[in-house]
Amino acid sequence: MKRLIIILLAIVPIIASSQTQQSQVQQSREQQSHELRNTPLTFDQLQKKYISRDGYTVVRVTSSMLKLSGLADLGGVDEIRIITADKFNEGFYNDMARVIRQPGYDLLTVVEEKDQMAGFYFRKTSSGRIFDLVMIVRGTKDNLIMTITGDFSISQIRSIASKVSPVKSK
Repeated sequence: MKRLIIILLAIVPIIASSQTQQSQVQQSREQQSHELRNTPLTFDQLQKKYISRDGYTVVRVTSSMLKLSGLADLGGVDEIRIITADKFNEGFYNDMARVIRQPGYDLLTVVEEKDQMAGFYFRKTSSGRIFDLVMIVRGTKDNLIMTITGDFSISQIRSIASKVSPVKSK
């Protein structure tokens, strides 16, 4: 009986130490996960992460394709890139939000409807021209991120929006 008590007394500190280490490892993982969610992510990194996953579609429209499609007068647009998720995914939405955490992004506008929200963000050159416009859509059924890169002004963005918008004003 004494042996059993001595063995138990010897094991208890080891078990307690192991549990403390496991708790510290768990806390460290949670902190790393939180830091990762707040770390900026480039569009290229986002694309690499999701391009080969089922349920995601990646589209790249070059300036050559824009010219062929009759949208050549979009002036200054180099390319349009889009990543969509077939269904809502919180992880993908968080990764999309990390793209606009890069330095220099400013909010342009937010459009909210019944079951979705779209945010538009942009980055400017030192001369005030826009070189990157990002749209992030969060819906109850799907997510989307689109980036338009090039060298353009706010008035050109309005022109682009009016040309590609499915709703025509009278």
